[in-house]
Amino acid sequence: YPDQRERMEAAWGAPVCNLYGCREVGLVALECPEHQGLHVMDERLVVELEPASGAAAGAPAELLLTDLDNGATPFLRYRVGDLARPGPDGPCPCGRGLSRLGEVSGRSFDVIRGPGGQAVGGTFWSLLLRTGVGGVETFQVVQHALDRLEIRVTPEGCLGHQGRQVLTARIRQSLGDDMQVEFRELARLEPLPTGKHRFVVSRLAGPGAAGGGGGAGA
Repeated sequence: YPDQRERMEAAWGAPVCNLYGCREVGLVALECPEHQGLHVMDERLVVELEPASGAAAGAPAELLLTDLDNGATPFLRYRVGDLARPGPDGPCPCGRGLSRLGEVSGRSFDVIRGPGGQAVGGTFWSLLLRTGVGGVETFQVVQHALDRLEIRVTPEGCLGHQGRQVLTARIRQSLGDDMQVEFRELARLEPLPTGKHRFVVSRLAGPGAAGGGGGAGA
């Protein structure tokens, strides 16, 4: 997320480049120092974006991966379960001729959806909870039902009444006025058994509620 990049660059005094890959096919795409999309490993992969029916141009689309260097068990148009946006038009200023992806916006089953069909990805929450209010150190967004969200934040006492009102208004602006928003201020957010922390969790059933691949991540 953008705020994570800023903190790492400030701490290490060095530029930070993002990369995206998964256990099944390895490295898929990575940034160059220009930070204008992620260069796809075209020499060893065919990466396709399959938009959802009726999706707007430039909206996150499901990634389909075909590997070209696995002679034993190749993956053909493999639905890894992740979403990405199309890359910028034209060549990258760095001079590389590789195709590019735009933002990799996370797992398809961790997109938050509104009662009226609206949808937002992970970056929406990062920007909202870092710039919409102050004082939030860590957060987790959990969708329990199509019209019910739980926002968990640390530390305790970081939001207050005004902060909750601001966040609720922004969330309903993007996901509809029927979205019910609950807040929990905690001393600590517990990680998953794997040790990882998921910022966005959807518990909705139905298509897209369970991802295809394991271990993908940015």
